[in-house]
Amino acid sequence: CPAQTDIPGYFALIRDGRWDEAAERIMQVNPIPVVTSRVCAHFCQEGCRRCQVDEGVLISGVERALGDYILDNPERFYKAPETETGRHVAIVGSGPSGLAAAFYLRKAGNKVTVFDVKDEAGGMLMYAIPAYRLPKDTVRRIIKAFEGMGIVFKTNTRIGEDVMPEELERSFDSVLYATGTWKRPVVGISGEELTVFGLDFLV
Repeated sequence: CPAQTDIPGYFALIRDGRWDEAAERIMQVNPIPVVTSRVCAHFCQEGCRRCQVDEGVLISGVERALGDYILDNPERFYKAPETETGRHVAIVGSGPSGLAAAFYLRKAGNKVTVFDVKDEAGGMLMYAIPAYRLPKDTVRRIIKAFEGMGIVFKTNTRIGEDVMPEELERSFDSVLYATGTWKRPVVGISGEELTVFGLDFLV
């Protein structure tokens, strides 16, 4: 697993009926398994040792069941920290990396405010992945669960116009820029202007 998920570990816990512990195990490295179970290519299934016998275990399906369980019980798995550090972190961008950072920073006791230029938080999870692969309501439920932890989302905010970077640096203890890969790559060939950028098409 590129995320270093302990797949055998959380599988063993689920096998024993210890779903809460399995959830805690996977969330040590992945705070949104409800997303990765739906959109990840799951190379782990190709590398599953079971392939030496017949075929790999459907890891994506098990992860999806666990991810849905986690999101169905946000009060258990997306809890506000018991102690606060007194530090306040700004995150620019609410896509997967911004959300992951927000989760772990908040879990560690920091106040977290996430800024995003779009109308809704979620970055490419909301705007680029087709709904048949990742339902928009699932993304909205994630954002609501994060808000339940005390994470604040400020959408429709463009850094450099509505809020200046130096203002963020003055107002917050730390600033993380997780703006994603929205920029269109320029190949530099004739007729390129006649094409439709893949990300624009998805949006």
